Amino acid sequence: MGCCNIQALQLADPHEMGYVVRWPLYGGHFNARDYPSHQVVLSDIEVILRETLSESLSIDPKSYNVRFHMPFLP
Repeated sequence: MGCCNIQALQLADPHEMGYVVRWPLYGGHFNARDYPSHQVVLSDIEVILRETLSESLSIDPKSYNVRFHMPFLP
């Protein structure tokens, strides 16, 4: 996990607490298997990037413009 926050993995039983733990990337690709749409995958990736920037790197994401380039999603 490296420097990333792993609080979600430290929950005793995420399902019992009403959480869903999913991995937005699976095998180097977007995880279409566990997500209802690509938009939900991208939303989770956005949250991960924002939280990593602010919590782990002390960077205010609102201070920067970011372009996320990705290949065509089938």
